[in-house]
Amino acid sequence: MNAITLKDGLRVGDTVHKEVEFRDLTAGDILDATEASERIVTTQDGRVVAVVSDARLGMEILRRRISKFGTLPVPISLTEIKQLSEDDIDALQNAVLELDTTRRLSAMGRD
Repeated sequence: MNAITLKDGLRVGDTVHKEVEFRDLTAGDILDATEASERIVTTQDGRVVAVVSDARLGMEILRRRISKFGTLPVPISLTEIKQLSEDDIDALQNAVLELDTTRRLSAMGRD
């Protein structure tokens, strides 16, 4: 399953975008997603460190996995992905999980 139809979709103007297709990640996607999810904080002892939000990293990776979202330019923005319903986010995450599982099984010779 490289494509799904969302239950609610993303409304932009008068159009509701529901058709989503996925692609594999590149090393650049992972690096970009990690950098986008970092936040610089100062610890109690005064050190400055970068902290990665796991939730934000997941959303940044997810939005980069989407190769088509209706007629919207991709990757869709974090602002756009935040507008999706819980059902649609679950559907996107489940579709990506299924794609990854299928790819791993195929790599092990279990098509």
